[in-house]
This record gives sequence, structure tokens and C-alpha cells, in this order.
Amino acid sequence: MKVSLREPIYETAKQERPRSYYFSSLTEEERSRYAESALDYESVLRDASLGPYRGWARFRGRVLDVQLHNDRIELSSQQDKRLKRRRPGQKQRLARRMAQQREKERDEKAKEIKKMIKRKFHKRGGKKNKKKPEPTLPRFRTE
Repeated sequence: MKVSLREPIYETAKQERPRSYYFSSLTEEERSRYAESALDYESVLRDASLGPYRGWARFRGRVLDVQLHNDRIELSSQQDKRLKRRRPGQKQRLARRMAQQREKERDEKAKEIKKMIKRKFHKRGGKKNKKKPEPTLPRFRTE
């Protein structure tokens, strides 16, 4: 096995972008085309002073009513908030579960009471003329 004590020489790559990536070099013909298509300050002010376009009636004045648009967006966001339901906390969930359980217990108790009342006042058929129990004589004088 050979061991070399020399350090290897690493070549680093040159990672630079060309100058054309950051700056454009235009020809005179391209410069003239850009100058023709661009708006200058005077033309913008001149067009603004003319007022709204009179060709179509619907484009007179504001094209977009910002207040109306913002109201619609606000209304839709409020509806989204209403529709999005938050999950209740652990204590609230536990309280709801306990409330349902207590409600079931109350319903069962009410049913049981109804059964007991029905059983108490339920009259069964059978002998109509029952013998009355004979009066018992007291065993002691104090009774």
C-alpha cells in the first residue's frame, strides 16, 4: 500500500456570469425603436389633460370603482371567516361530551320515572270483589 504525503492540487472553476447577463448592449437601431415606443413625460401630461375617453360611454370616468371593489372583497373575507370554524379547546370539548352524557342520563331517568308512575297506577283485571281484610285486634292496649 502506497501513502503519499503530498496534498492534491484542486482546480477551482471560474463561476462568473458574462457581462451581457447584467448589462445590455443595444445597437442604434434598437435604441431608436425603444425611444419610439416609450412614453415621455410631456405626452403623459397632455393625455391626462384631455380627460376620460369619450368614445365609449362605459369608459367615462372611473373604470374601476375602488370602494365598491374593496367592499366586495371585505364581504367575501367575512363570509370565509364565518365558514371557517375553529376547533374548540380541550376543556370545551370535554364539557360538551359531559353535557351529552348528562343529557342521556336525564332522559333515562325521566323514562324510568314514567315507568314507575305507570306501574303504580296500573290497574290489572281480575277479581272485582276482593275480600276485605279482617280488622286485627290490637295486641296491646296502647295500639
